[in-house]
Parts: sequence; structure tokens; C-alpha cells
Amino acid sequence: MQEGFGLPLPTLRRHVGRVLEDLRAIRVAGLEDVPGAAVLDDVLGLLREEAPETFRKAVARIAAITLIPEGFRAELADAGVRRAFVANGLYECEQDLLDDLLDGGGYTFREAKRLYNLCLRPITGRSGTEELEEGLIELMSPGQEGLARILTTLTKELANLLLHVPHREVLSRLEGSHEALATAQAATVYLLRESLDPERVAEIGRTLPAPDPSMAGLDRVAVFASWPGSLALLDACFSEASIHAKLLDANVRAWRYFDAAVTYLEHFAGAAHDHLEGIVNVAMLVAYGGEGPATARFSSRGREAVFAKASESLTDGVRSAGRVGDPASYCRFMSLMIPVTVFGLARTLDDDIDAFFEIFDGETPQSPRYHSAMYSQNPSPLRTHRVFTTLPVNPRNRRIPS
Repeated sequence: MQEGFGLPLPTLRRHVGRVLEDLRAIRVAGLEDVPGAAVLDDVLGLLREEAPETFRKAVARIAAITLIPEGFRAELADAGVRRAFVANGLYECEQDLLDDLLDGGGYTFREAKRLYNLCLRPITGRSGTEELEEGLIELMSPGQEGLARILTTLTKELANLLLHVPHREVLSRLEGSHEALATAQAATVYLLRESLDPERVAEIGRTLPAPDPSMAGLDRVAVFASWPGSLALLDACFSEASIHAKLLDANVRAWRYFDAAVTYLEHFAGAAHDHLEGIVNVAMLVAYGGEGPATARFSSRGREAVFAKASESLTDGVRSAGRVGDPASYCRFMSLMIPVTVFGLARTLDDDIDAFFEIFDGETPQSPRYHSAMYSQNPSPLRTHRVFTTLPVNPRNRRIPS
């Protein structure tokens, strides 16, 4: 087999090998001298006590997002990779906690957006942190003061890490991404069954920017409800030299599409749990034509609709980056690793994995036939994804215990 999904296997091995080399180097050198590492360690300990479900999700995702800095690996150098690893961990903890707070219910759209803005705006210096904890406690439920302190600690540390970053263009883009993330996440309050309003979600979505002007409102929410693209911009803040405008543009444009794919796939993988928690997620709306279903089960046609959206998003991300050059094949690498990671962490059924890659195979030229045995969730010495089964599993949006 010489090529997989448009990506030559030597190139795939090079990307994976470099990520593993960076992780080995971090393990050997440790993180004691990296700014923010001690705070990350403390926060993970607090999360394990205060919000164990969020803790498990964050740990799993921190492992998964180690792939993202590969996009700016040459610009980051070794020191930047270590700093990005810590910053990504802090950021992931904050976003997972905010996400779970909203899914617990009880927030209006305005309150949810304020909650996000309180935490996101100080990171890029748009606002201060003087009254951050008090503002969070005012918004959150009684008994969640410990969670407010965790969010305050995370926000202050991330703001401190970016305080002297010289790359103003990157910070400006991250700020814009944060504004859209706050709006998209706040829109998800209308995906709770108690306040379900898909039309309102789409209406809010139409106010968001999009990589394609023809993109529908719900799809725009899908773009910004996920945050790996913001993590990529966070990584760029730690580059040793300025990143060429064309490379930055290509990365941002590709991640807009990739973030949408993450939303479609994670929501598909987490549909059963979301349904139990009273959430009608984006994948359910796609599968049922914008209506709130009474079940989390996907018909063959509904599953195909979700997978077609995700596949198209991954392919569009690769194509958009290719227009300005993707010499390192990073975007093609991520277009394969995103579904691999999502399905691996969620232990998605073989039948669903096969169905997705049959669709993705049709979108990607010159690709060999895929089969789920390549990384099935079933134990076998011949299956390569078994590394994922050692990670804590939490597909998406677990509510914090009250």
C-alpha cells in the first residue's frame, strides 16, 4: 500500500513519527521548567475532585490534541512545542469545563455568551481578570464556586502565557475565533430538549463568519462549536519567528472546515449519551432534517447524511489549504487523523467506522479500500488503534455531577 486517502504512507509515517518523537522528548526532559506546567498539574488534580467526568474527558483529549502542533512544527522548534503542549492542555481543560457547564442547563443565551466571554476575552488581552471569579460565581449555580475558581485559574494562566507574545496578527485571529466560539457555544442552549429551538440555532449561526459564504446557519455553528482551530492558533503564538501570512491563512481556513468535521463526528459518536442527558445535538439535527428526534438511533440514511457532511468538511479543508500550498501535507494528515482519533476515543462500532470511510474514500482520490480492522475498537494484535483504548473514554459533553 503506497498511499492512503491521498496521503503517501511515508509522509503519514513521518508525521506520526515526529509527533511521537516530540512526546518522547517531553517525557524525557519533563515539563518542570515550562511556564504553566505546574498550574496544569494542579488544575487536573482539582478537576478530578470537583468534576471527575470533565477530568476524564480532558485527559483523553489532551492526549489527542498533541497532533495539532505538527502544523507549525518548523516554526515552533523544540521549545515552542513544549510550551504549546502545556498551553493546549490548559485550554482544553477550560473548554471542556465550559462545555459541560452549558450542557448541565440553566443558562440563557445571553448568560452563556457572557460566561464564555468572561473566560475567553482575557486570554488575548481584550479584557482583564480583576473581577473574573466574582463574575463567574454570579453566573454559575450555588455550590459551583470550586469550578469558578478552576476557570479563573485557567484563564489567568493562559492570559499570562500570552502576555508578551509578539505575534499580534495571530492574537487578533485568536480573538476573532474566541468571539465566534462564544456565540456558537451559547447557541447550543437551544439544543437542550427543555428549550429546543433549531430555527433559533440556525438564525444565530447565520451571524457567524464562514469559510464558504453559502454555508447554512447550522453548519456555521458546527464550525465554531469546536475549538481545535483555536488550539492551532494558540500553538502559533509560541513560534520563534513570525509565521508567513500564506501559511497562517491556509491553516486557519483548513481548520474552519476541520472544526465542523469534529463537531459532526463527535456529536454522532456522543448521540446516545446526549439523548439521555436531554440534548439534541448537531448530528441528530442533520440526520433528521433539522427536527428534534425522539431517539438517538441513526437510520442508514441519517448516518450517511452526517458522514457526508463530515467527509465533505475534511475534503474542503484539504482543498482550501492546497490552494495556497500544503507542502508538508499537514492538512491531509489531519483529515485522516481527525476521524481516527474521534472514533478511537469513542470506541465507535466497526459498522459505523466502515460506513464513514466508504464515504470518505469516495471523496478522496487514489485511495485504497479502507476497513475498520485498521483500528477497530475490538482487541486484536493486528489492530493498530489499541493505544486509544488505554485512554479515559468520554465521547462528548458529559454533564458535571451536581
